[in-house]
Amino acid sequence: MKKTWFALFAALTLTFCFSGISFGQDTTGSLTGTVKDANGATVAGATVTVLDPTKNDTLVRTVTTNDDGVYSVPNLTPATYTITVEAPNFKKSVTSNVVVEVGKRREQAVTLEAGRIQEAVTVQAADNAINLSTPTSAATINGDQIR
Repeated sequence: MKKTWFALFAALTLTFCFSGISFGQDTTGSLTGTVKDANGATVAGATVTVLDPTKNDTLVRTVTTNDDGVYSVPNLTPATYTITVEAPNFKKSVTSNVVVEVGKRREQAVTLEAGRIQEAVTVQAADNAINLSTPTSAATINGDQIR
């Protein structure tokens, strides 16, 4: 009887210890940034559109910048995206090749130029810089590897 209780206690203890491991697995990344004008002032109320060029520019998500000009697009499938930013009295900004990786938060600042809405500024995104603020190591996996 004592052995049975000990075995049951050990099994429950191991179950609780290892159950937290499965919660740490991320399968998405996020995109965030600040929209500013050419003078460095933030642009509130700008429309930020995220498109997937590998799927014929399928709309992934549309968000609006807050009062501080900040936008956030969480829970994005790892891929390469195109970001379009529009605001009244500014030229449309298009940033392509924005890579979102698993478990990472990609910062993509956007600067809007004054002008008519019909005009557009196209920017190629730079490679994501190495993050020196956290001592973590990671590897990028695609959706096929997750399944």
